[in-house]
Amino acid sequence: MDRFLDDLFAKRGSTREEALSSIINGLSINYRHPFAEKNFATLLYRFLNSFKKGSAKEIVLASRALGLLAITIGCGDNAHELYNESLPLISKALKSKTDSSLLSMIDCLAIVTFVGANDSEETESSMQMIWHFIHSNIGENIVVKKHSPVVLSAAISAWSLLLTTLNGWSLNHNYWKGAISYFLGLLEEDDQSVCVAAGEALALICEVGIEKFISNNNTYDECSLNEKGKNILNENLSLQELQEIVSNHATRLLKQSALQSAATRTLNGWNNFSLNILEVLEGGCFDEIALKIG
Repeated sequence: MDRFLDDLFAKRGSTREEALSSIINGLSINYRHPFAEKNFATLLYRFLNSFKKGSAKEIVLASRALGLLAITIGCGDNAHELYNESLPLISKALKSKTDSSLLSMIDCLAIVTFVGANDSEETESSMQMIWHFIHSNIGENIVVKKHSPVVLSAAISAWSLLLTTLNGWSLNHNYWKGAISYFLGLLEEDDQSVCVAAGEALALICEVGIEKFISNNNTYDECSLNEKGKNILNENLSLQELQEIVSNHATRLLKQSALQSAATRTLNGWNNFSLNILEVLEGGCFDEIALKIG
């Protein structure tokens, strides 16, 4: 591993790319905490250098290496430094035009924030970055390229992952105006991966606290959630009633999508997904599942 570390300083991009690939393999296959901790500063700033000066391939490799470095060193001062130093570069890299680069950046952003963010404000900062990215294909009088379904679903999943780390009371409702109506709209998309990601996001919103995603001065259209056609924000609804409106709307759309996907749901797990999400929407919380990593 030390040889690969030296190769990160090479002038030739291909040599640095090979070194990054080898380091990625090393961090993925074996537990390299002593190596990562001893050489943390060198690894971090060489990876960031690849972000600044490398080819598209090198940037993708550097983002993967950066995420693995965060996981390997774990929470603490080093992880927080990694978070602070990498966020500006990841933000710029999210302007890439290739799906492979965007997917790597989204994953990297989610991981370094999940491990390195110290508080809810820092986590929400990354969530806002993802939120703005999701909506970056919406502009006035400008023809823009829509995000592909695989990129959009990955971005929503990354946003949802970070939401799981926050308590409802710490969320700033001013940041998430329109989130509920946006995700409900995505449940009607043809692409199943987008529907899955949107359904998970809605279930999490209901669990974390739906009131943080509704504000009294909302200007976005939530009235579609009310079958009577009235603006629910102008009614004295309890939080339970408000959640019921959202849950019923999402449930109806999920059931419709499940029926439309009857031919393929056995193969791709769509039926299990629908049932799981409906249970969350009805019960208000996720079941706890133990997950072994490594």
